[in-house]
Amino acid sequence: MKQPKPYKLKKRKNGIYYVIDKITKKAKSLKTTDKEEADELAKAEYHIFDGLNASHHMKMAEAHLAHCNPEWNTNKWGMVADGVINGPRRGGLGGEKKPQTVLTLQTFWNNKCWDHMRDKRLIDTLPSDFLRALEKTGAGNLKFGRQLHSYAVGHKMMAAAIMGTEVWPIRQRKGPRSLTITVEEHLKVAKYVSEGGNRLFTQYPNRHKGTTSKQWRDEWTAFLPFLWWTGASQSDAANMTAEGIKWDEGVLEYKRGKWMHPEKHAPVRVAIAKGGELEKLLKSRPKEGCLFPLLASITASNRSRFFRDTCNWCDIRKGVSLHGYRFALAERAKENGMSAADLMTTLGHSDMNMTHHYDQNAKVIPQSIEVLDGGLKVA
Repeated sequence: MKQPKPYKLKKRKNGIYYVIDKITKKAKSLKTTDKEEADELAKAEYHIFDGLNASHHMKMAEAHLAHCNPEWNTNKWGMVADGVINGPRRGGLGGEKKPQTVLTLQTFWNNKCWDHMRDKRLIDTLPSDFLRALEKTGAGNLKFGRQLHSYAVGHKMMAAAIMGTEVWPIRQRKGPRSLTITVEEHLKVAKYVSEGGNRLFTQYPNRHKGTTSKQWRDEWTAFLPFLWWTGASQSDAANMTAEGIKWDEGVLEYKRGKWMHPEKHAPVRVAIAKGGELEKLLKSRPKEGCLFPLLASITASNRSRFFRDTCNWCDIRKGVSLHGYRFALAERAKENGMSAADLMTTLGHSDMNMTHHYDQNAKVIPQSIEVLDGGLKVA
């Protein structure tokens, strides 16, 4: 036998439906002019589940969520991504993200793997949606997916977490992110760039009016040896200025672009050997302003892409990147006896563990204890 409803609906003159409790006689506006919707909202108000179908229960669930937080029914993953990409820095640091960080996050969100989730509501999302997105992607997109989920949960954009800790897939890198570039590989690439002719650089003048292929070739020809002798990251190197050259002290000094609070760090200082290759290179660059103005005008990904293509043309090992120059300097410095303190200063590290990350594969030949202590002294 069908149970009588504990309420009744009443339509006011303005067309809005009200629900009236049959016992208390109290009335409450349902804020809708649709009778069917009003009945669903009333059922949700009185926790009535008549087992009609999934759609019916979904509507009641959404009604409950709307009473708690109306935004839970409208939040979509595109809104979450916007917060992750353009919101303040994480970890309670606050402040704006660096442009490169924003660009990196946007690149992850632009990946096609997220296409089926861009306009999907958070309340309609299942674990299978995340697993589908991450099925054939690498560690980068997995980390970004975790960021999306954490942001949504942390900012109360959904009522409950979708992915439990053990549900997320595991991605393990097959090898190091960047391989050390060897001296043979550096010389091979540098020669190819300098002797390859303007044909390698025809793309640049088309996209950067007022420049020539020769100008781009000359900058790349100087840029690669600069990385070899300084060990700077490609972004720091591209934005290096002539004002950072302290000729009286014999050092190249600069602040790293990745530092959020540069004033709290001692500057990176790279020694300039008198009469050496780095000194000659620096003297050939502009006397003021940016040392590599053209390369500074393009993105890090653009520079990486050009170098990767060049490595392919030169048949260089897969995995060698511009960051490999940083590893190369660290390993050469350690192998040739540079002190740990000097190497930290050259690379711009404040933590010896980070420096060791770069020089750990150096092939050091230890000194003989027999030579150091002068041999066994016997009467």
